[in-house]
Amino acid sequence: SYLFNILLKDFFSYQDLEKFTKKLAEQRGISVLPYITGFLRFSLGDYIEGSEQSYEIFAKEFENMLRIVLKYWKLFYNEKSNPVNKEKRSEDILDEIFKTSSDAEFIAKVLEDFNVIKKLNKVRKNSLTISNIQTLYHAFPKDSGITINAIRGSNNSVFEFYENVGSCTDLKSFIQSKAFTKIYENLLPQIYKNIPAIKNLDFNTVVAKYGKATILKYISNKMDFQPNSYVLDDPDEKNIMIEILIEMEKILFSDAKVKILALNASNDIAGDKAKLEGTNRILKKYIEELLLHFNLSFEQEGIEPSVSEIINATAEKFEEVIGKSVDEISLTSYIDEFRTGIVTNLPGNLKAKMYGFVGEALNEFVSSQASKTEQLLRLYLLVRDNAFKNYLSSKIELLNNKLDNVDDGEEKLFKEEFVFQVIKDELNEITGNILKTKESKITQEALHKEVRETVLFFILLMNKTKSTEYYEKYNHTLIKFVEAVFRKQNSSINEMIQHGITIHKDFTREVGDDGALGWINKVMSKCGVIGLEQTVQTRTRIATDAKKRIYPFHKADRPDNGNEERDYSEPHEYIKSMDIKPASIFFGKRMEKFIDNMDENDYRCKIIKHGLVKVLFVFQKCYIKYLTDNYRLLQADEISVEDVKKFVPDVVLFYGAPEKVISFPQVGYFDLKGPNGNIKTLVTPLKKEVDYFGNIKKPWLTMMNEKVKEMGGVPIHGSLFAIEEEDGSVFVVQISGDSGVGKSEMLAAMMLKWLRKDLPGIRSIKLIAGDMFYIFPDEKGNLYGIGTEQGDFSRVTDFDPDFIKYYYSLFAGAADSNVDDLNWRSTISGLCDISMPFKIDIMLTASNFARAEAGITRYQNPENFLLYRDSHGERREKATSSDNPHLQRTLLRYTGDKNIVEVMDKHGNYIDDVIGWDLDDFTKKYYLSASYKMIDKIDIEDVVNKIFIGKKFKLKKISYKISKVNFDIIKNRFIASVISSVPDPNDAKKMIDSKGDLLLDKEIFNAIFNSLASTPAGQPFLAEENQIESRKHLMEILIGGKDGKGNGRKVRLGILSTDLGRKGKEITGPQAAAEDMRTMLQEVRIFRSDVNEKKNFVQQLVYEKYNNIFAGHKHNSEVCRYNFMLYQMEQMKKAKFVRIDDLNSAVDLSGIKGFQQSSPDKEFCPLLVTPNINVELNSFSETYEQLMSLPNSPDFAEEFYEDMDKVYIAEGYGFDTKINNITLQLLIMNGYLTIEDITRGRITEKVNRETLAAAKFASVKKLTEKKKK
Repeated sequence: SYLFNILLKDFFSYQDLEKFTKKLAEQRGISVLPYITGFLRFSLGDYIEGSEQSYEIFAKEFENMLRIVLKYWKLFYNEKSNPVNKEKRSEDILDEIFKTSSDAEFIAKVLEDFNVIKKLNKVRKNSLTISNIQTLYHAFPKDSGITINAIRGSNNSVFEFYENVGSCTDLKSFIQSKAFTKIYENLLPQIYKNIPAIKNLDFNTVVAKYGKATILKYISNKMDFQPNSYVLDDPDEKNIMIEILIEMEKILFSDAKVKILALNASNDIAGDKAKLEGTNRILKKYIEELLLHFNLSFEQEGIEPSVSEIINATAEKFEEVIGKSVDEISLTSYIDEFRTGIVTNLPGNLKAKMYGFVGEALNEFVSSQASKTEQLLRLYLLVRDNAFKNYLSSKIELLNNKLDNVDDGEEKLFKEEFVFQVIKDELNEITGNILKTKESKITQEALHKEVRETVLFFILLMNKTKSTEYYEKYNHTLIKFVEAVFRKQNSSINEMIQHGITIHKDFTREVGDDGALGWINKVMSKCGVIGLEQTVQTRTRIATDAKKRIYPFHKADRPDNGNEERDYSEPHEYIKSMDIKPASIFFGKRMEKFIDNMDENDYRCKIIKHGLVKVLFVFQKCYIKYLTDNYRLLQADEISVEDVKKFVPDVVLFYGAPEKVISFPQVGYFDLKGPNGNIKTLVTPLKKEVDYFGNIKKPWLTMMNEKVKEMGGVPIHGSLFAIEEEDGSVFVVQISGDSGVGKSEMLAAMMLKWLRKDLPGIRSIKLIAGDMFYIFPDEKGNLYGIGTEQGDFSRVTDFDPDFIKYYYSLFAGAADSNVDDLNWRSTISGLCDISMPFKIDIMLTASNFARAEAGITRYQNPENFLLYRDSHGERREKATSSDNPHLQRTLLRYTGDKNIVEVMDKHGNYIDDVIGWDLDDFTKKYYLSASYKMIDKIDIEDVVNKIFIGKKFKLKKISYKISKVNFDIIKNRFIASVISSVPDPNDAKKMIDSKGDLLLDKEIFNAIFNSLASTPAGQPFLAEENQIESRKHLMEILIGGKDGKGNGRKVRLGILSTDLGRKGKEITGPQAAAEDMRTMLQEVRIFRSDVNEKKNFVQQLVYEKYNNIFAGHKHNSEVCRYNFMLYQMEQMKKAKFVRIDDLNSAVDLSGIKGFQQSSPDKEFCPLLVTPNINVELNSFSETYEQLMSLPNSPDFAEEFYEDMDKVYIAEGYGFDTKINNITLQLLIMNGYLTIEDITRGRITEKVNRETLAAAKFASVKKLTEKKKK
């Protein structure tokens, strides 16, 4: 509660003061308490959350109130002091001051008085209100078949339907269901406040009048032909019910309400998927039927109506809403007023005659029409945007100027008569042009404005006809009804079920309860584990409360180094060596206690059994909407109940735990002992600030990174892609670096050049990883990169339209977030090949702001590259990840500043450990602050003064110069004393100096310096523990190992500059970098002599194995290219992977889905059949067994079989591929095809199905016999 007092020195009497305050409270709703001494006390009660916006709102509210009090006190004081009013009572004076002639005038005056705050968007603080018991009226989830979860204070929610929700047999049973009750009564409180007719009613009253029972009675009465005069009998009641349903459809199918169907898992996977799809259609059908009973559309696509269509719709809905026909509207008085208003502004010499001319024109254009709707349309067109008035005024002004130039009176009189004749014709032309605008199309964006103008026009005419303001109460309803005729419905965008899952429950785990597995077993058993997922809605859309990641991730437990002794030599050394973090077992017990008491209906579990590591996701149901993104980002596993029983995770991600589980930090992770090493466990809170898919994705990557480090791999934040040249040579390129350096832009530029066939020599570009990948060496020193995400979470605006067009099928099936925002994001599936490890040939680090032009700077020395260039992760800030300026990397560029050079010389190596950036939760700004490290050894105030003193900068067009900096050690803020140039209050053209103080923040730093951000090695999702050691191991491999002979020395290194941080280079920079990439590929090819040797080896092998086809003189480059590419892929699969820190310790990567390691002794078997021919042969020989029943077909097949001793059988491929490879050889050997047909890849144009059937029958027979032997 806040109290403010004003002392009035002259206030007549206390009684007058009391009368004034009572009248003010009555008329303006402002409560001011008067006191006998002349005090006016303002009492304001509110909750200020502490943000800058909340203080601003509070200040403006008080300012507005104070202005109103002083305004009316001044009016009252002047009137009371006026001798004329000496005999009047104070009550009469106040009545005159606040007197209004109509409700409209009263509203206008109120809005005028509250002009300071009338446009403020103040959020209602529901979190402070007492919980309403009405939620207890809803059935429990197991009875209703639905749970509804929302984060406190959020408009977004998740509906999870259970199996029994689809058991309704018809519309009536659907409405009677407890699920319908729960949905309807959950959404009704969110919408009824938007309906003026009922917004002031108590919710229980609203439910009683417009609840489920009313809908059911109304529909039942209609279907049973038993109308009831007490069910929505009042037209206004029915209109309100219709408006509720309009709003209900809008919110239920909005992006803010994500709906997921959870079925009990069965052994019939195809049947489960069909049930998920079918239940969605059934539920939509019932909702469609419900709306049809109230004559409302469903799944309506947006219509762009003409002005004429809007007028006709308004006229139709007018009688439905108001109960009066438009035929009752009289236009006479309005047309007279309209005419008078136009003629009044004309020059005096024209008014008299023009009055008659305009009247005739209006009567002819409007009143002569037979239909009242047509009259209204024409009159509206005249009024719309002041069209008639503006046209006529411009014409009259033009003609009148010509008359003014005539001096002769007789000539002027003659010309006036001529002008009036011209005006008659001009009026017809004006009305004709205006009439054409009736066919103007109104876009969806402009629809509300146009409908509102139309409705207000109709209501105004009816009020004038009836001489009342009564019909204004229908404005809102009529606007809604007319708009609903044309508005695009959300049900045409979103499905009733957007995502489907099946759940395994009631199982007994077969793994022990030792250590962390105890509570893991409980949470999986209690909450159920997702068996399969189905994207019921092809392209899902969700809304999130947060738009970026704001919470850093912290390791919450102390490292397992309890044997280290503490340093007791100095007090501060003792404090530094104290274990301030709890042991991991503490968090294990906290989790176990929470799991024991959790509500099992609030969480769902999902497991990933394939990949580098096994992951257990535990989703609070507010976050299961992110299954839509996660499904597209990661490879989907179909999980059987046997998988669930035996599953042991390497990583546990717990999304949405109560803050009491881990109160600080907001996002924390810890290690729990498991049977296969540490189980990396991360917990995020259930808060609006965390409601963002980046807070689902980053924990997954962070824990993956930590587990991979434990496995002996190296996590890399960046892109990995394979480039295949025209001859089949494959080169794999790594581009590492933090967000915003231009990795994606360079790759996109390169792929676009390839798609446009503007990249000579490049056959294909395959993306392996778009955000994060992992490096493992093999025993020969080669480095392999493995991607873990097949999709990409990014801004669609980052992709070129041509790229989207080429891969439209992927974008059309994306999961979108916050599509109404400028920077909305999508998760696009299928972009990356994560099926196997790929050998890396080029390692690049991206930079968006280098001294050199865009391109690649080559490095020969791995130590210089890894430890001194790549490790800085230097870049210009791009705001794609939450980062701040790096003082050392920024200030090192200012070699001409003596003070800065001195600071860098003394403190450069550790300045970012001593001084950093601190986020203020209230202002949401980052301020320069101290870490308090080495504060006893370094004068940080002196250091900051040397950096900033004398620096000039501009903020909001005001120039500043820093004269001194002081450090507030209590608030941990640096306060800059500044001199600013401001306009002289006495002479606006003159500038004067003004002194003041500013807190040094990121905005000021960026205004002074070209700031650079720096994440260690560009790795934002990595803890720094053991990173230096990991770098050194990687460096040793790149120099060829201890003996210098390892294959790692063949990897080419470089810094890729995209110039993305340079103004004007955002497009050309990445394009230049892409062009230089092609040059580097050529250099690598020249450097790697083994490439051509291997290519020649494969070519000779092809001709040797298929001598029966090539006969020693024929050649096919496509077959050789394809086999060379296969050969390189097979060599990668033969690699024996080892730890980066111990090349003698093997690493098992067999968990990667679809990856099967090949034996090093396996001989490469070339193929004749190419992928395209493989598809053709499979498609056109599906019915080969049926065709063998035709006459002569068995004999035909036998002829093919006689040549089987000449064919080559390639081993190591699938059954169909082997069959097709033999079939293709038979067709060529018997003259049905030539070698050139393989290149064209369209063989079925030359070979009929009967021939294919015979050749395939012979091939199958041969392969079956071989298999039996």
